[in-house]
Amino acid sequence: MSDPNNLWTADIPAGAAPGARYEDRIAALRAEIANETDPIRREQLVAYRKQIRDEHKEQMKRQQMAMLVLCVVLAIILVVGIILLVHKAPSSPNPPQPGFPASAYQVPSQPTTVSVPDIVGLPEAQARTDIANAGLSVTDSDVKSTTGTADNPGTVLQQDPVAGTEVAYGATVTIWVSQGPGTCVIPPDVVGADEFGARTSLTNAGFTSSPTTTTAPLGQDEPITMTLGQVLTVAPSMGSSVACDTAITLTLATGESVVPNLLGMTADQAMAAAGQKGFFISVQQEAYDANSCNSQPNTVCSQAPDAGSYGYRSEGIIVQVVSG
Repeated sequence: MSDPNNLWTADIPAGAAPGARYEDRIAALRAEIANETDPIRREQLVAYRKQIRDEHKEQMKRQQMAMLVLCVVLAIILVVGIILLVHKAPSSPNPPQPGFPASAYQVPSQPTTVSVPDIVGLPEAQARTDIANAGLSVTDSDVKSTTGTADNPGTVLQQDPVAGTEVAYGATVTIWVSQGPGTCVIPPDVVGADEFGARTSLTNAGFTSSPTTTTAPLGQDEPITMTLGQVLTVAPSMGSSVACDTAITLTLATGESVVPNLLGMTADQAMAAAGQKGFFISVQQEAYDANSCNSQPNTVCSQAPDAGSYGYRSEGIIVQVVSG
């Protein structure tokens, strides 16, 4: 699914294949859209659902037109039949009254239940029309506002009852219409949290877009208390008031610092120098050997990682101290 503009390259769910019932196709697509996490495939599936609806509406229009023509023809036949019966009735002193039984004039009763149409994704005006055409009701008080995105203001995002529910004829349908993206504030607890915690905090603050993440480059100053994967910065910055669908970037700490040179220091001096860079040290004692160590007795003879390289602060530095 490489081209997001090619709306028909999406794999069609089995239940939504041409030839299936319209309600089954829509239901299958609704389930597929709800479970789809890929935004491009979701867009393709939504577009395919719209195509199915448009085709269904066109088919319904043709059927309605055929029904209208049939009704006109039947009405003409009925009128002609009445005229012929009246003119052919025999004359008598007390002729019977022409006409039909009272039942012939009764208006067919309305259905007791109807199926709620699928109006999610439709503009509000079209949704109201579809609801009315189904024999149901929606008033201004039944239209609720909800937060959406910059792409869907005026679009129905939710309905109650859901599509396909059998309800009493004339029942009320409540709809939630997008008012576009609302305004949200970047929460103060994002920086310093791990990635999962930051994402949860942003979602709880009302943001609808999924943040992107990047790792800070080596050499960038970061607090020595930061560990690998903690959020170092967030853009927009904490406290910013922005649209709820704003794209957010989380920069994650590397957890690394330049390893200091501890050679020739005492264990206490090495511990202090390493601590200034966020490292702890692990001391290993070894016997002094002038041939293998240039350091003085009771000082650091070797270290790992090497001085000047990058190391994870949480892993510390191993130093070998020669005894006197």
